[in-house]
Amino acid sequence: MIKSLLSIGSMTILFAVVICQPLLADQAMSMKDSVQVEDTAMLQDVRLDIIYDNYPHPEGEITLWGFSCLIRNTQKTILFDAGDQGDSLMANMAALGIDPKIIELVVISHDHADHTRGLGRLIPESQSPQVILLESFSSELKEQVKVLGGKVVENSKSVEICPYVFTTGEMQGRATEQALVLQTRGGLIVITGCAHPGVVNIVKCAREMLEGEILLVMGGFHLLQHSREAVNGIISELQDLSVKYVAPTHCTGDIPRQIFKDAYGDNFIELEIGSTITLSDLMDEK
Repeated sequence: MIKSLLSIGSMTILFAVVICQPLLADQAMSMKDSVQVEDTAMLQDVRLDIIYDNYPHPEGEITLWGFSCLIRNTQKTILFDAGDQGDSLMANMAALGIDPKIIELVVISHDHADHTRGLGRLIPESQSPQVILLESFSSELKEQVKVLGGKVVENSKSVEICPYVFTTGEMQGRATEQALVLQTRGGLIVITGCAHPGVVNIVKCAREMLEGEILLVMGGFHLLQHSREAVNGIISELQDLSVKYVAPTHCTGDIPRQIFKDAYGDNFIELEIGSTITLSDLMDEK
């Protein structure tokens, strides 16, 4: 199912009160497009490439703490988070054959360095992308994006950033965070940075925002200091929410990832740098 594209070597748990903000049509961004999505109901295909993660490719590659995912076959090419080091981000993109100039939108999940520092190299090497930040993010991050040549777009509520691609808007947890929700013909795909507000809360928010079953939840689940019992409880809740596939990575933790794998079996997706997921893979289309 998952394809690897790289070919070169190289706590205290806090209760999160989450308010899922409703979609506001008048807040949807107006974006003129060079790439068109087929005007049916929902995305017809999606391609997700992991280009920064702390789980290595088997052949070895630049592996550092952080996360970044490229989203393609949407009306705009989107980078979700930018990892911790720009040089490593650029090196991995080069190894994957990805030209940073194709990136039109950048969405930052939360204002932590392991998701933002890669912007220092990314923005100058792309073509002045729009960078979608929560209003509550630091003024320092917003100013840095502007100085680098990016176009800051702030939001606090759920917004459709391009057709069938939505941000949850601001959700509260150990860190204020937003996730992405993709509305596809196979169901909803939820992408998280660290899931500080709780991965179950984020999935519930997605289901409140949009119609459709949850096809996939992927990204950082932030379960490093959770007990086995707590992780099993989270899995049970996700299964009750009919989450079909899970792909936990980054800050999820090795033991929690194994627990997810044991619970989900063939519907567990093991991510690493260079992994690719397509909608066709998830729907078992040949």
